[in-house]
This record gives sequence, C-alpha cells and structure tokens, in this order.
Amino acid sequence: MKLHPLGALCISVIIAGCAAGSDSTTAPAGSTAAGSDGRFEYRCTLEVKNEPAPRDMGCDFSQRQGFVRIVLEDGAEYALEPVGSQPGNFRDTVRNVPVYRKSGLGDKGVIFDFPTETISIHY
Repeated sequence: MKLHPLGALCISVIIAGCAAGSDSTTAPAGSTAAGSDGRFEYRCTLEVKNEPAPRDMGCDFSQRQGFVRIVLEDGAEYALEPVGSQPGNFRDTVRNVPVYRKSGLGDKGVIFDFPTETISIHY
C-alpha cells in the first residue's frame, strides 16, 4: 500500500479523501491506497438483472473483519455485513437484502450477487 501524501494510510473506499490521523482499513491483497487525484482504484462490472448489457465503471472496495464496502463511480454504495457462520453470506445494510459472494474471478477479483444485480470487482 502507498501512503497518502498527508501521511495517513488511506484506503480507496474513503472517497472524500483523508487527512492526517484518519482511520485506516485493510484492503484486499495487492491493492493500493487511493491516489491524491481521487481516481477509483478498481474496475467494477455492474450487471443489473433484466438490463441488456453490463456497465463497467470505477469503484472503491474495502474489507475489514468480514465487513465489505463498495462504492461505485456512479455514487451507488453497498455496505455488506456477514450473516451466519457460512463464509460468503452477507446482508446489504443499505438495501436490507441478502448478498452472496460467488467464485469465478479467482485471485483477479470477487463477485457479489444481489437479488437485482451482480457486482464484479476486478483487482
């Protein structure tokens, strides 16, 4: 991970930037901290069910103690909390819907399946 120019360790999920003394978060292996120009660090594919084509866009992604946060370039935000004892089962606390982590991207990313959409995060 890179250090933010102000010295605080920042993760890309903090869109508004960060100042010295900000809290840090653990990002997935191989990720980098947000650049000072505010660009998104990951590419996401959003597939809305019943829409003809998926949309690719920048996104921010972080994980900490089982909790996941995703912010898409279009402003949509997802806050996932683990559910039960089975890995990969979540609840989106923003929409109050179940979410499942799917395999398929290996070490190149992760897929989250929502009732109305699927988000693939590409590392």
